[in-house]
Amino acid sequence: MYTEQRILQRLGLENDEELLNLLDLSNRLDKIKYFYPEFQFSTNNLIEISWENDGYFKLIGSDNKKTKGTTSFRRGWETILKFPVRNNNSDDLGPLNDTPDAFPKGNIPKGDSDDWYFHRGHVFARRFHKYVVGYEILNAERQHTQEKWSKFSIDSRDKNLFTQFSKANKAQAEIEEKVYQLLQSEESVYYEVKLVFKNSSDKYPIGTEIFFLPILSPDEFDHYFIPNVDSGFDLENSQTDYADFYKNGYSEEDHREFFADSDRKHKNWQISENESCSIESNGGNFSIRELPKIAVDSLIENLKTDREIKSYKDVQDGKQLKFSGVTLTHYPSIGTLLLQGNKLQEFEEVKQYLLDYLSKED
Repeated sequence: MYTEQRILQRLGLENDEELLNLLDLSNRLDKIKYFYPEFQFSTNNLIEISWENDGYFKLIGSDNKKTKGTTSFRRGWETILKFPVRNNNSDDLGPLNDTPDAFPKGNIPKGDSDDWYFHRGHVFARRFHKYVVGYEILNAERQHTQEKWSKFSIDSRDKNLFTQFSKANKAQAEIEEKVYQLLQSEESVYYEVKLVFKNSSDKYPIGTEIFFLPILSPDEFDHYFIPNVDSGFDLENSQTDYADFYKNGYSEEDHREFFADSDRKHKNWQISENESCSIESNGGNFSIRELPKIAVDSLIENLKTDREIKSYKDVQDGKQLKFSGVTLTHYPSIGTLLLQGNKLQEFEEVKQYLLDYLSKED
């Protein structure tokens, strides 16, 4: 389990006070009045913060004056979630096909199951999309979205997706479940969720801040900060630091070796949210296994076009391409692509082409 101080160190912070300086400690009264002009409530000004469930910080109290000194950059939303749902089709969002900015290609396997170190995090949860009142939702600057909030907004790479550690994603889901239970009780809920960046140009946020309260029971407000960290990622013995990671994003060269328990052989390359395959590299041999036939056919056709390859000959148990000093053989009976070559530069170039193709966005 993580200690509170260790979490703060990974975020590049010295203590609780430095974290509080990055958060919005106001009681949100002015914000809620935008949606409900008659709304009133008051809170005490005693700020308390505690590390809970090995996943998030819980904040109690408020201080409107202190918020004016906030130094972080935020991106996110505020709205009223309301029961009943507007229409029966609002929950039909379809599959998630896009990826956030600076998402690691192929992802990083986590353990021997089917988990990954990084998730395609949603700032505003998909499950809340159908509860937005009149589809009225404000951004971090408290401005209306320039277009109608829609199912395209919820999966927008620029507006609502971000690269999030799986541990943080699961902790955020735990908080979102608390909100969902209020909605199931037919409560109207003021809901605010913001990504917190130390600097506006950083690739990754250091965490997610969530504030919510039931409109009819405002004294029961909840306020959380979910750090974007994972216990299996440890840069203690690295030449780089966490500040660089959040600023510049994941680097295969600088960071890959510092992910614990990430060397599984099966289903170790993620293609999309719900699709993965197995890759293995050994000298002048590189194989891709368990790739769907439609993906193999598409990859080969694109490769033939890009490399202007004319011949695709039959060999024992498969078909083979020869080009640029390498051979690529497809064995459909065992669902395997095998790349072979003796010229290191050409081999690595084609290998990277294959990996890039497997990581391309739909």
